[in-house]
Amino acid sequence: MFSSIRSRHGASTATARANCSRKSVKPTFDPLEARETPAVTAAPTVLPMTAATYGSAVPIQAMVTPNPGMDNGTLSFFDNGQPIAGANSVALDSSGVGTFQVSSLSAGNHDITAVYNSANGVDVSPMSSASTETINPAPLTVGGITAADRTYDATNSAGLDVSSAYLIGRMPNDQVDLNVVGSSGTFADAHAGTNKPVTISGLSLTGESASNYTLVQPTTTATINPLGLNVTGITANNKAFDNSTMASLNTSQAALQGVISPDVVNLNTTNATGSFASANAGAGVPVNVSGLTIDNPDYTLNPISTAADITSENAPSVANVTVNGGNGGFSGPQDSRVTSLKLDFGQPVQLDPGAVSMALHTNNVSYGGTAMTAGMGAVPTLVVTPNGDNSSWTITFSGDNSQMGADGFASLMDGVYDVNVNGAMVHPTSNPSSSLSGTSTTTFAQLFGDVSGPTATPNGTSTDYSASVNSIDNLAFRSAFNNDANYKPYFDFDGNGVINSLDNLAFRQRFNKTLTYTA
Repeated sequence: MFSSIRSRHGASTATARANCSRKSVKPTFDPLEARETPAVTAAPTVLPMTAATYGSAVPIQAMVTPNPGMDNGTLSFFDNGQPIAGANSVALDSSGVGTFQVSSLSAGNHDITAVYNSANGVDVSPMSSASTETINPAPLTVGGITAADRTYDATNSAGLDVSSAYLIGRMPNDQVDLNVVGSSGTFADAHAGTNKPVTISGLSLTGESASNYTLVQPTTTATINPLGLNVTGITANNKAFDNSTMASLNTSQAALQGVISPDVVNLNTTNATGSFASANAGAGVPVNVSGLTIDNPDYTLNPISTAADITSENAPSVANVTVNGGNGGFSGPQDSRVTSLKLDFGQPVQLDPGAVSMALHTNNVSYGGTAMTAGMGAVPTLVVTPNGDNSSWTITFSGDNSQMGADGFASLMDGVYDVNVNGAMVHPTSNPSSSLSGTSTTTFAQLFGDVSGPTATPNGTSTDYSASVNSIDNLAFRSAFNNDANYKPYFDFDGNGVINSLDNLAFRQRFNKTLTYTA
């Protein structure tokens, strides 16, 4: 078109003059033919778009009619009459459609309009009719909320810990926060159970961007534990010792305590059994009760116990310790040195480690009229050895606190001793799971030849003078060990009732040994 125009305008002057001499002809050139694009006077049409969610990219489109062709003119888009950032020069495609991706639209309804700008920037179409588009709020979820386990109370309320709650899905830089004030938790039902669903409600959003979001109320889980009930009215019957822990029960008055109204819980005592904590005789021996059941899973039974007596008339007791009359292990003049002790149980038994122990006698003992506390000796290491069928056991001594006499036997050092036998650690071979009742303590002090020994009970002055050690006992001690002795100022060797240096002379005259005097 443009070449033909140039051809006509390029005719020679002569030709033009010749033509002028002829009849005048109307020119055929139309200035509109110089434009590449057709005239556009109608407003563009905004195409409908599907509903979108806040924060996602949304395509907005408008069509120009008639189609001016690709790259001929642009579109500008408006939201509620205001220009959309970046959408003021949107190119057209070959169909005359301009498309712009926008992600800045807030949640709610938006009236989208458009105008067309021609390629030469001169022609501008009227504003299009509005197309209402909807942006849905974006969902936010919540993390960090937990529900606390609790005991059954006939309600479905759940305690929440919201101290670590946080929002999930918020757009960067948006001003939106989680409000936990007024939040609450609710179990699906009130019954006991493990990992039960808990619905959370009452959470809300705050902040200037809150309207762009919708809050999804979260859920969690927690456990409702059964409520423990106490049982009252069950008693155990006293019995005579029978070497067993079986206890008979009286359940006729059994009742439950703690049931929440209007719940109904029935107690079944048909299979109830009792068991003493120990087979040993004693008063108020604990009895454990088992075998009770209830018919409501929202409840459980607390441990149940009572007490009863086991009388000792049939119970075997521990043996006494015998230390003389052929049962002891004395040696030396006047049987002054103890080399062994004998325990006689009257039946075969086994001893737990530590069943037999020895301690210094704690009551005061008179040495020549002077009260001496805790014996005057030291506790040796005990060696307990069974004899025959284990009915009797022999105690011998070893370690630093034993003493070797001239005959080479280990024996006790100077002192007054208590030998203790713990009956709970002595088990009859016929029934190893049982034990003998009570304990036995024997006190003795034959080291000095005092056959009777002290008693276990002090007199009114808190001094145990039943063991009275004098110079004769000391001479026996000296003869037994046949060693030089260290003279302490509480032995009267010459028998004159006075403790002084003359006792040393008396000792040397009798034994021809040195006696060192210690003041």
